[in-house]
Amino acid sequence: MLCVARTFLFRRTEAIERFAVQRYIFWLALLYLSMDIKLHVLLKAPPAGIDYAIQKGSGSNYEPVQIKRSNGGDLEFQLTIPIKTDASKSNPPRFMGPFAQGKPSEQFFYIDIGMYAGQTDFHGGRIKVPLHTITWDLIARANDGALTTIIEGTGKNGDPAYATPKPFYGWDIMQ
Repeated sequence: MLCVARTFLFRRTEAIERFAVQRYIFWLALLYLSMDIKLHVLLKAPPAGIDYAIQKGSGSNYEPVQIKRSNGGDLEFQLTIPIKTDASKSNPPRFMGPFAQGKPSEQFFYIDIGMYAGQTDFHGGRIKVPLHTITWDLIARANDGALTTIIEGTGKNGDPAYATPKPFYGWDIMQ
């Protein structure tokens, strides 16, 4: 009888441990798995003669990529940003990689302007493009397509628009 009880307890303990390991591997995989979202930005009529770029990296350790000089017409940028998966979708999307900046609830990426984009003959600034307004529902509806937004490139004073766009029109599925 004692031998049967030991065998039962050993098998039960072994099953519980196996389940715990499987659960740990599952959650670990979810933690590190990610998907990508394609983004398209239309910068409406920024002032001519000024360089614009997407910022890759943060702080003083960054590089401007997709550098474009404005001729007064619209500029377009495309980028792909990884998103940490969340099987339950109970948390907002967490954007990762070298373009994503900020706290999870306030994430964004930068469009560098002038000096920040590598231009030597114009002072600089940045546009802070919000990512935190992108929802799981919007990502699902995009169905591996791109999300797009439109940002005014010129401020009220005729200079480049800087900081967080106001108003920010949000993200939509690119047609």
